[in-house]
Amino acid sequence: MGFFGYALEKRIWNTAVWRRFFYLVSIATLIQLVAAFWADGKQSLEVIVATVLSLPVIYALYQYSKADSAVWLQNKDNLKADLLDALLTAEPVLVVEKLNGTGKTTVTLLKEPEGYSVQISRTKHGKEEAFANSFNNIGHLAAFVEKYTAVTVTDFEEKYAQEC
Repeated sequence: MGFFGYALEKRIWNTAVWRRFFYLVSIATLIQLVAAFWADGKQSLEVIVATVLSLPVIYALYQYSKADSAVWLQNKDNLKADLLDALLTAEPVLVVEKLNGTGKTTVTLLKEPEGYSVQISRTKHGKEEAFANSFNNIGHLAAFVEKYTAVTVTDFEEKYAQEC
């Protein structure tokens, strides 16, 4: 089922389930391969052929179980990603500051050759914290910003859409 989900780019269950299946299949294949060395010649050859034939499925499970795969994004995240991509195409660096109560949050989005990055700075009661994160997929960047900051994709749209 995971192989078909990977091939058809459809969500089935979630990444945690598929990562566990990946580990289970990998360990079982490794044990089978090690046991083949103690078997007779014909059985060893059969196990080696079966192992080689199962490698594409193992690889597909590994790719499918990655949390940063676009398959796991919801439609709303894809819409936000398209908007951010259009804004980042016009302007490679986007900065939004937002006041929230007694604090201020600054979010900087950057389009880089190998992906995207976000720099977040929060000031609350005179204390400042800052951190950065990198993403291969802009949809995950959009979801991250909206989940962990007071800034939304709409804030970027309001600030930069008239400039595009």
